[in-house]
Amino acid sequence: MKKLQILVTLILMTGSFYGFAQAYLPAVYEFSSEKSSVLTLKNGTVLEGTFNQVDQANGIIKSFSFKTVAGETVQLKEEDVLNMYVANSNTNYAEKARTIGKDNMKAWDKSKLDMKKISNGNTYFEQVEVDFRGKKRNMLLQLQASLDQGQIKIFADPWANTPERVNPASYIVKAYNNPAYQINRWRYAEDFNMIFGDCIALIGKYKEDQRNWADFHQHLQEFADCQK
Repeated sequence: MKKLQILVTLILMTGSFYGFAQAYLPAVYEFSSEKSSVLTLKNGTVLEGTFNQVDQANGIIKSFSFKTVAGETVQLKEEDVLNMYVANSNTNYAEKARTIGKDNMKAWDKSKLDMKKISNGNTYFEQVEVDFRGKKRNMLLQLQASLDQGQIKIFADPWANTPERVNPASYIVKAYNNPAYQINRWRYAEDFNMIFGDCIALIGKYKEDQRNWADFHQHLQEFADCQK
């Protein structure tokens, strides 16, 4: 069983995440009431339209009112939606997304994601099973990066509630068929074996005093390579 858990932190160190981290999109929690968004519901229905209202609690999406292009207003809960491409007016996000779409598509799961929508500046959310402190729940999370053709996905952490920071406050990471988890940076060295336990070479390569949270993205890449 792949044991990659999630890393939740309050500070990421500037300049430490240069390589793979360049393929990360910023966390943006904007829902346009003017530009068109596309939602796919769990029952297979695809809706296109705009957001009237979004109810959130501590950054976690609870429910929203959505107006379709046909003029119908639909009330939806978080658990109703499988995934969504959300339009926003954040120019910094759009610029970064275009770079991702042009230069870093190999790092993303091209077979499942509409990279044209993402490179046009739409934030992508999907339903994710999260194991939070021993309790599992499904949540709509914004994808920030994808590795190993979508086998490893890095999501913005809604509990951190710090969108658009230069150094993201935290991540939620889902690896392979495991649920997503959280671990704070202060426990990174301690939890290293549990996080990367399926890669003996990676465990043996870094002694405890070398298991720095600042090198998380490098470790993540090595973990992905180890699974191939």
